[in-house]
Formats: sequence, structure tokens, C-alpha cells
Amino acid sequence: MERFLEATAVYFDECKFQHYHERILPITHIVTYSAVAIDHATKLKHLQLAPNEYLERLQIVDSAIESVPKTVANLRKLQFLVIDKALLQVLDLNLFCTLPHLRSLQFVDNRISLLLPADPQNCASSLKDLDLKNNHLTNLNLATFVPFADLTRLIFDGNGIFSVFTSTGITLIHLSLLSLMGTRLSFFDIDQLFLPECSAIDLTNNRLNPVPKFSNTSVPNLQVLTLKGNQLSTVDLANFEELQQLAHLDLSENLLTSVYASSSLKKHTVFLKFPGQILYVTMFENCTLANFTGSVQLALESNDYLAELIVYNGSIKYLPPTIRDIRNLKVLNVRYTQLTNLSVLEQQPSTKYLFIQIQRLLVGSVAVADLIVGASQVAELLMFKKFRENTLLLPSALTLKELILHDAVALGDFTAGMNSYLERLEIDRCAMTIIPPSVRNLVKLKDISVKHCAIRILNLALLVQLKQLETAMFMWNQISSIYPAQPSIMENFDSLILSHNQLRQLNMSALLGLQRMRTLAIDNNLLVHVHFGNQGIVNFPRLSTLDLSNNVLQNLSFVQLRAPNLESLQLSSNELTTVPGPLQRFPKLVTLALSGNALSSVRFVDFRGLGHLAHLEMDKNRLQTLDATTALQLPRLVLLKLSGNRLQSVNLDKLSLPRLIQLDVSFNLLTDVPTVFDQDFKLLQVVAVVGNPLTCATLETHRSYIAKEILIPKWLLTEAELCSTGQLFVLNEKRRACCAP
Repeated sequence: MERFLEATAVYFDECKFQHYHERILPITHIVTYSAVAIDHATKLKHLQLAPNEYLERLQIVDSAIESVPKTVANLRKLQFLVIDKALLQVLDLNLFCTLPHLRSLQFVDNRISLLLPADPQNCASSLKDLDLKNNHLTNLNLATFVPFADLTRLIFDGNGIFSVFTSTGITLIHLSLLSLMGTRLSFFDIDQLFLPECSAIDLTNNRLNPVPKFSNTSVPNLQVLTLKGNQLSTVDLANFEELQQLAHLDLSENLLTSVYASSSLKKHTVFLKFPGQILYVTMFENCTLANFTGSVQLALESNDYLAELIVYNGSIKYLPPTIRDIRNLKVLNVRYTQLTNLSVLEQQPSTKYLFIQIQRLLVGSVAVADLIVGASQVAELLMFKKFRENTLLLPSALTLKELILHDAVALGDFTAGMNSYLERLEIDRCAMTIIPPSVRNLVKLKDISVKHCAIRILNLALLVQLKQLETAMFMWNQISSIYPAQPSIMENFDSLILSHNQLRQLNMSALLGLQRMRTLAIDNNLLVHVHFGNQGIVNFPRLSTLDLSNNVLQNLSFVQLRAPNLESLQLSSNELTTVPGPLQRFPKLVTLALSGNALSSVRFVDFRGLGHLAHLEMDKNRLQTLDATTALQLPRLVLLKLSGNRLQSVNLDKLSLPRLIQLDVSFNLLTDVPTVFDQDFKLLQVVAVVGNPLTCATLETHRSYIAKEILIPKWLLTEAELCSTGQLFVLNEKRRACCAP
């Protein structure tokens, strides 16, 4: 490689390797390239750097380099150094002090957990950018970077940094950007830091609470401050008044319950000003006006920035007319108020808010039904975060498209008038024991969801009257029986979800009223028996997903079921002792999950004709024998899971599996590796054999596949780990596995 680089450098100025298979990269004094870039260098471990007066850019991605060598100082003209996706653990900043032209260092996706500081008395670096994204740093002392006086950007996104501090008073005179996105940061103290040119600090997706202190003394030119995605609960905007240049403040995606400006409050008026030159629209996605005492009047100035407004105050009786001038307001969330009229929200007929959320209104003598009707005049979606009424009336005058009632613990019934608007009804945590008969009056209803309630009987005869219905979801109820419906054409019906109920028996013929459905989920019930009645074949022509997992089924037959488009059959975590069949009734089956059952023997001939089968899962059973003695083609099988059984051998010689990618036989009793490597398995990428009593000789026979990480044993994690067998298979100095004698 040394001669190749020296010879080709005569003709070219830059060199790029798409793949590099050498362990050493030699840069000699004769190599005259100005730039060398290397991708996919998984074997590269060492940089051999002789004094060189030509190389300006060195970029290495996806290598096994564990440290930056001291000889990097030999690259006198180096301006940009990138080592991404390597194994660096310690970064010695002293190495870069004698590189007079260095501009940018990038060590992304490494394992750096320690920064060794440079000596400020002997460091003359011109470094401007340092990017250490996605490493393992846990604490950051900004005093470490004092010797690098020309730094303009410091990026530490995606580390595990809990605290940022300065051990002494320091100045980074040219720093313009400090980015600490997604670093678990909970402590940020820069009181002793002077950043006169810093214009942007990004602290997105951390754990900050409360807001860190920022003073004009430390960051006099700060223009952009991003605190998005933290754990802030209360913010006083007056704390930012000192930052005279601030133009963009982002407080979105926090846990805010109160955003206020204490210096603007008056005795009887809550007055919030949103000047466009200071506050950014995303800041107000969580904006709340909260906890003001006395007779409170709400005043709002006209602006184009406020997108979501939460009013959270028991004393507020009226929304101000100026709310109409909040031109981009999309969401109004009203909680704990005494509002009796929403007419102030009415705009032009063509204008609608996306939704209004109401939580625990103190409505006095105003009927909830009237309030809902009033809300429907200005919004299409209305959500009660907590609904405390015993009953609910949905009058014909209601024009909402979606109504959501969360935490409706007292709701035992609702009555619906004839309604041609409501398309979605969601009720969560209620006391209803039946589906109210008047639901049939919601003639446009497409989705009904009743979760965490007390429904005991599913009345399908009622649901089939809703001709527009697409999805019916009754999860986490107490349904123990299904009242059948006569076969009916419901062209749009798609999904019936009955997960987490108490069904013990299932008569599939009872579901014929929904025979156009695509998804049926009755997982996590108490099913002991599934039958199909006395009507012969039960036909579900569009059914694509059938989930009966997490029940107590011991046997199951599909002789009477016709589902030609079934693609996913989920039967995991039951007590099945045999593979249900005949599976040939499902020619388009893609996924068959039989994990966690009581299967002791399986015949692959049971899977004959499943030309689309891609995922076959039979792990965590009691399999002792695997009968694959009959020639069989499964042309699209990608995954075969047999882990967690009692298999002593796995012979797949008679099977044609041209697309098999992953075979998992972990945690069995195998003493030999399945003979898949002697067959035509061109796409095979993983054979997991962890937890089997394989001998060292067996592993040695397959050394080449282990080295390629196709065959995967269980590696010892540390050098101190010992084997109970006293036998070791050693791939290299870092890869050791126990084996049977």
C-alpha cells in the first residue's frame, strides 16, 4: 500500500478508497496527495504517519482505529482531520497543538469518554471547529478548550453529558456555536465563562429543569437559545430580558404548565406580549396561562406567532375578543375555567381550528351538551382530558367530526341523537358496561374506541348498523361474550380489536357480519377454544391479520376457515401441542408466529405450499425433533427461529431456502452446527448458536464463518471471565468463547 500511494500521488491530487482492507495506512514523505479519504476500513487499526508537507485533509470512516497516534504532528499542512465510526476512547488534545494550519477536527460515532487537556503555555493551534457527536463523554469542563483560542464551534450532541461547567473563569473569544443536543444534560453553569461572540446555544433534548441562568455578561451577543425537549415546567420570560440580542427562543416539547412574564403582570389583568423579534412560534406549542388569583381578565395582543394557547384558571370567565387576532392559532386548550360561551371564537365560515381541548370546566348552569355544540361551531375535534359527567348527550345539532373523552371514570351511558357529522368517538376509562343502543344514530361514524371500561358483551348486531364503520376497538374491557349479527355488507369495515378482554370461547361464525374486515385481534384473552359453528366454511375474503396470541389454546383447526389473503397469523404464547392446520388454506401467509407454545415435534411438510412465507417463529417451545426429511421449497423464507427448545440436531438438507438470511438455533442442545454452510444459502447472514454445548473442534471447523460474524457463539465479555468447562475457543485477543470438551 505504501508504494501504491507514493506512485499514484504523482498523477492525482486526491485519493479516495470506497473500501480499504489493510490494517495499516502508511503516509510517507513522498505521498503528495492533498486529500485522502477512506470509507469502510473495518480492518484498519494503525496510522503510520511520517513527516509530510503535502496532506491537508485526512478522512477515515468506519475503521478499527483505537487512538490518534502522536505522529499526527508530522502532518504539518493538515487542515481537516476526520475519524468517524472508529474505536477511539481517549482524545489527547495536546496532539493538535503543533499543527499550525489545523481548522477542523471531527471524531463522530466513537467511544471517547475522556478528554486530556492541552498545555496552554505550549499550544499554538488555529483550530476552529471541534465535532465530538455521539461519543461517551459524561462531564464537560469548558476550561479544557482555553488553549484553542480560535475555536468558533463546539459540538457535543449525542453524548451522555450530565453537567457542563467551568473550573475557572475563562474566555473563548471567538466561539459562536455551542451545541449539546441530546446529551442527558441536567446541570449547565457558565457563570464563569465569557463568550463575547457566541450567537447560538443549542440544548435540545436534555433533562434541564429549571431554566439555566444566562446573563448578558456571559453571552452578550446570544441570538438563538434552544431549550426544546427538556423537562422545564415553569418559565418566567422576564428571566430572558437581560439578553438584549435574543431573537429566537425555543421552549417547545417540554413539560410546561406555566409560561408567563412576571414583569408584565398587573393586579387584575394578565397581559402577555409576544414580540416577533424575540419569541419564535415553536415556543408556544406548550404555552399556558395559569394560576392567577382574583377576578382575572385575559388580554392578548395581536401577533402571528402564537400557535397553541392553554388557559388554566378557575377565575377566567371570558376569552378576550382580541383572540381573533392571533392569526395562526391552531389549538385552544381550556382547563379549570368558568367559561360559559365560546362564541368569541367564531370566525369566517371557511375557518376552523384544528381542535379544542377542554379539561374540567366549571360550567355552572351551562349544560355540557350546549357547550359541546358551541365548540362544534368553531372546531372539528373536541377533547376532554378529564370528563367527570355521569351521562353524555350528543344532540343532532352537533357538527364535530371527532370527540375524545379521556379519564371519563363516572360515565356510565351516552345518548346520541340522529347525527350526520361525527366520524370518530373515543372514550377512555369509563364505567359503561354496554355499548349504548343509540350509537346506531351516529350514521357517519367511522371509528369507535372504548378502552379501559367495563363492557361485558360485544353487540355486533348493533355495530353492523353503522354502514360507514371502519375500525372498532374495545381493548382492556371485560368482554366475555359476543352477540352475533346476521351476515351484512359493510364494505368499509377494516379492523376489530378486542385485545385484553375475558373471552374464553370464540365462534368465528358470529363475526360474519364483519366478514369484510382485514384485521382481527383477540390477543391477551382467556381463549380455550376457537370454533366455526355448524355452517360449514366460514369465509373472510379480505382478512390479512389474525392475532390470537397470549391465550390458552391447546389445539386449533382451520379446516372451516377460508381466508385466502391472510398474511400474518399470530399464535404465540398459547399451549398448542401441534401446528394448527391445514395452513395451505392461507397461500399468501407471510408471517407464522408459534413462539412460546408446547410443541414437541414439528414436521416441515405442514408448511408445504406456503410460497410467500418469510418469517417462521417456533422459538421457546419444547421441540425435541424437527422432521425435515421430505423435500420442500420455502422460496421466500427469510427468518427461521428455533431458539429456546430441546433440539439435539437440526438437519435442513432437504429444504430449499434460497432467501434465508437468519437462522436462530440458540439455547438448544446442539453438539454440531446445522449443515447450512454446505448448501446453497447465498444470502445467509446470521446463524445464532449461543447457548449450545458445541465443542471447540466444532467451532474451529467453522472459524471462517465466525470471523465473518455469520456464525455467532456467546463471547466472553471480559478477560477475567472463566469457563465452567475449562475449554476456550479463541478467535483473537478480544474474542473468546466457552466450548464443550
